[in-house]
Amino acid sequence: MKRIMIFIILGVMMAPPAAMAIKQAELQLSVAFPDPVKAGDKITFQVVILNTGSETWLANRYSIYAEIYDAREKYLAKTDQILGNVAVGSAGMAIIYLPYAIPQDEYEGMYKYRIIVNYENKRILYSDFLSYTVSSIARKEEKAFLLPVKLNGKGMVSYRNSTEENWDSYLWNFNLGLMGQAFDNPMMFKLDSGIATDGFRLNTILLNYRLPALSVSAGDVMPVFSQLAFYNTGVRGFMVEYKPGKIELAGVLASSVFARQGTDTASGSYARYTGGARAGLEAVKDMKFGVSCVYTADAPGSLTDPAVSMAPAKNLVLAADVSCLMFGNFLLDGEYAYSSYSADLASDTAALDDGAYRISFSAMLGDITAGITYKEVGTYFSSLNSSYSISDRAGIEGLLNYSLDFLKIYFMYGRFNDNLSNAPEKVTTAIDNLSSFVTVAFRGFPVCTLGYTWNSLVGNPASLVNNVTRNASIGITHKIWETNISAGYQVAEFYDITDLSSDIISYSGNLRFNRMINNIISLNAGVNYSRLYSIDLPKTDQTAGASAGVNYRLIPEKFIISGFTSVSRRIDDAGTTDNLYINLNVDGTYNISSEMALTVGTGWINSADQINSANSCQSWSLGTRASYSF
Repeated sequence: MKRIMIFIILGVMMAPPAAMAIKQAELQLSVAFPDPVKAGDKITFQVVILNTGSETWLANRYSIYAEIYDAREKYLAKTDQILGNVAVGSAGMAIIYLPYAIPQDEYEGMYKYRIIVNYENKRILYSDFLSYTVSSIARKEEKAFLLPVKLNGKGMVSYRNSTEENWDSYLWNFNLGLMGQAFDNPMMFKLDSGIATDGFRLNTILLNYRLPALSVSAGDVMPVFSQLAFYNTGVRGFMVEYKPGKIELAGVLASSVFARQGTDTASGSYARYTGGARAGLEAVKDMKFGVSCVYTADAPGSLTDPAVSMAPAKNLVLAADVSCLMFGNFLLDGEYAYSSYSADLASDTAALDDGAYRISFSAMLGDITAGITYKEVGTYFSSLNSSYSISDRAGIEGLLNYSLDFLKIYFMYGRFNDNLSNAPEKVTTAIDNLSSFVTVAFRGFPVCTLGYTWNSLVGNPASLVNNVTRNASIGITHKIWETNISAGYQVAEFYDITDLSSDIISYSGNLRFNRMINNIISLNAGVNYSRLYSIDLPKTDQTAGASAGVNYRLIPEKFIISGFTSVSRRIDDAGTTDNLYINLNVDGTYNISSEMALTVGTGWINSADQINSANSCQSWSLGTRASYSF
């Protein structure tokens, strides 16, 4: 237990500064359809946004729109903002369709657009320029020759191998992303797969097809029924959403866990399947009701050797939720869920039944967003498809987000208690969490972000569990003489009042810069240093590192050479650690055409253990990648 606690503490203390935890987004794919479009008609920007941050985007808190520019990148207009009505977990995707009416008198030629994503009035994505074409004349004579399917996208094939396993550690990777229309309705397809020495890997697959009121998805889907029933859990299967008017219907049938054989020392996992349905109704304007049912069960015959003490389980969750938007700025929503959980399908032991509920109130007043939530999850409540529901815990949390062009303030505080049934064999704990970030950005001056987090865990009795973790950080970014410079410093402290584990203090800092020279050479470099004290041992660990990279457009628009290198060393004053790590990568990319590119590269890694040379190793790697856009 003590060792696990130390690993958790080190993970928290060595994490990036708090300012980096802000929601992040990446544009995965965007296609304008139809393209070209006739002046006076409507064009739709089909967009796939990836949540690259560590936190979930809550429904109705993020919005997406497009800015329209002419060929010279002069701003013209913007589309209506589309409010995201489903939660998007970390690494999850949001599929959005942005309609835009082309003015009747629009000139013929190329136009550009950008995709913008805001979360609680804070911009988290501002894409590069994309393009579409406007035609002032309708080509009716060509209409008969149009195929019922028109797709745009990008495909990529890559290969990598290294000397680690005597050139037997190869990996083929296949990526394909498609967006467009089929029979006048939008569709999207995404595939990420590979072949390695251990066989075929299907990392991601998703097909989505939308009719005016119907959305059908197959592959890796992430249903959002309610926070207690089905939330922030990716599954592979089929999902259907039907929204005729004020009614919302959804269903999912999928596999949530793949079978994995056990060993003598580790448990395997049964294949787990999930089926669920949800029905929602907007009874009156801005007031919605919904009910959900989710059933999950393991397949007993999916394992030949489950190994260490493992049995197939089943879980039923029934939930009801309600939300009310008042005066356009205040949202009151809540839900109640009942669960029945059986840890062993073959046992006659009665299932464990319990309940959970949540109530939230939030206000969105211009630049200010505030909210408060109370949640109580019963001791025996179990929802296998919701990471939001931690059983045997109750508490309250509130947040405040204030966002201006030059000032952004984020504050969150939560307090939770567990062991709700006061079971004598459990240690009751009180958990307090506080997070705060302040960003100041005056035009022409450095952008400064201050962060502070505080976490407390106190048990009853406190002699068993009583610790505090504090983290303070500062980050500064600025542009000087066309060079972007960023610096950060962080102090983290952990104090165990019970003295069951060592108190720890760490200091870390970093400095980075990047610069583009004549739009031909891009340079970036950085250094970092950290020092960690284990006060009670006593012991000090130090890590220092440096990295540098360059991109050189040897033949503009045709051939690019890239290089990256990093070196780091870790030592301690106890004489037990002295590791040196060096990494070097070089590759070249040749653009065969505007649609096709080929990349070839090599890399070298040297890991030297100065104390025990048997742990030292080095390896070479070779890789190639071909991509085609259409």
